[in-house]
Amino acid sequence: MRVALLAALAAHNLGLALHSSGASSQAQPFVARAYSHFEQALGTEHWRTLHVVHSLGMLAAAQDALEEALRLFSTAASGRVAALGPDALDTYRSIVAHGSTLCALARFADADAVLAPAAARAARVLGAE
Repeated sequence: MRVALLAALAAHNLGLALHSSGASSQAQPFVARAYSHFEQALGTEHWRTLHVVHSLGMLAAAQDALEEALRLFSTAASGRVAALGPDALDTYRSIVAHGSTLCALARFADADAVLAPAAARAARVLGAE
């Protein structure tokens, strides 16, 4: 199992590197493969699996598949709240990505409902500045 997890981590990192270089469509199969391995080995609610879900959301958004990105960011955000807690930085990243995707879809009231509580929580946790 250890070798499979290392291979999944390598696939995820390769996918992120491809995405960073502007090749999001080429990155998607690597990140999807990593998700499959992490899901099988660790389960859907493990923080590492949820990290890959967030990455899949980034790739979907980069390819203008905004409804898919929205679903993935929502899954990552709710899973990270449960796995890491509402105040974890990775949780905030998924919540902000979810809210930003809602804005891109012109669902501004929904975005406000997602982002306003997160901003208030961030101000409490991180300080006003």
